[in-house]
Amino acid sequence: GAASANQQGFKIALELYVKCKVKSHAEVPIHFSARVAGESKLSGKVMLHYLDQLQQLYRHKYSFLLILLLLLVVFVVYAGFK
Repeated sequence: GAASANQQGFKIALELYVKCKVKSHAEVPIHFSARVAGESKLSGKVMLHYLDQLQQLYRHKYSFLLILLLLLVVFVVYAGFK
């Protein structure tokens, strides 16, 4: 649940939705205007961290499917050697 949430993650809300098994939510529109000072912190490294967080959340939510897929691959490989 929330106790195992990655607090360093790019999107903490996404982490909580997945790990707390949120079934419904409401959208709150946000309007972004042009930046008038400073520069964006969004870099290639930040994008890679986000993709890593997504794969961790998929693994968390669908780990049983990954295990089934692995067992299927082992079965197919084993059956191919007979």
